[in-house]
Amino acid sequence: AAADGGSPSPAPAPAPRAAAAAGELGDPVPFSAVDESMVGKSVVVEGFVSAVKAPDPGTRRPYVLTLRNGTDGLDIKIWPDQYLQIPDRETLPGSAVRLKAAVKRYQNQVDLSLANGTDLRREAPATPVAGIVPEMAGRTATVRGTVAGVQPPKTDKAPWTVTLADPASGATLAVVYWDAARAAFARQPAEGDVFEFAGKVDVYDGKVQLKVSSGAKARYVPAGGDEPVPAPAPAAEPAARPRRAAVPVAEITAASDGQYATVEGALSGPSDLEGKGTSYKLSDASGSIVVVFWNTTVPDDLRQKAAAAKRVRVNGKVKDYKGTLEIVPGASGLEILE
Repeated sequence: AAADGGSPSPAPAPAPRAAAAAGELGDPVPFSAVDESMVGKSVVVEGFVSAVKAPDPGTRRPYVLTLRNGTDGLDIKIWPDQYLQIPDRETLPGSAVRLKAAVKRYQNQVDLSLANGTDLRREAPATPVAGIVPEMAGRTATVRGTVAGVQPPKTDKAPWTVTLADPASGATLAVVYWDAARAAFARQPAEGDVFEFAGKVDVYDGKVQLKVSSGAKARYVPAGGDEPVPAPAPAAEPAARPRRAAVPVAEITAASDGQYATVEGALSGPSDLEGKGTSYKLSDASGSIVVVFWNTTVPDDLRQKAAAAKRVRVNGKVKDYKGTLEIVPGASGLEILE
């Protein structure tokens, strides 16, 4: 999806050093992945700081930082000596951060704590819409503006597109994201909302745009305040893409190569694809077909839940791989039915 370039400033914005530093911690994991299996390890998570609770005076208890990622939340303990290592700690609430925490077990529950104050990094401060220019392509930026429009995907592979505007300058910017990121938004953008997005600057069809890869990168900014508010989505959602009718597996033939198909059934026989994904066999009453879930599109935790389910729905592109037909779904192509 291309952006409406509007009236961008001729001077590039300064490089987002904070975001670059945050990347040194490693790639973040979904909040749902932080469980008993990670006890004894360190984990990188990111989101917006919704609150910091200080310990009662005279106690030896830690600070508790509450991190929000879409509708999910995590509490991270920070002991006073580590807390003092955090620059500008008084302004943490409302900040977008990435941090590395140690995963432990405390009172039979998973417990996260910051090992060092330097393991918490802030994302780059917000750049005006007009400050996002083509020269920034490939860099990470955080942008704030007013939602001037929301366009649903036109095809299965296309992203959602939000037109972000700066009423003062008249500049606009296309912000694009796919279903996997959208599903984790705490609030869906609507015209007139003020939103802050973080993503990678890209140039598509000669126009600059911002690509958002995670639900943690979208933040609704309420009127008169700058605190992240995980408000429920409005009743009137943007139009969703049409739901495809499922077909029997036996109807998918060599003639279906390159087309999209939806099938329903049970998964079996997982096979690792050299660490890049997992293939399964999906079976219904008419037959079986291979489905391929790549790591970049279908999270591992969702794959595991789907493999244990009685019935799933898969929508994806049919491909002939070395004489075997496969269905390869995108980010929103796997649904657990029962």
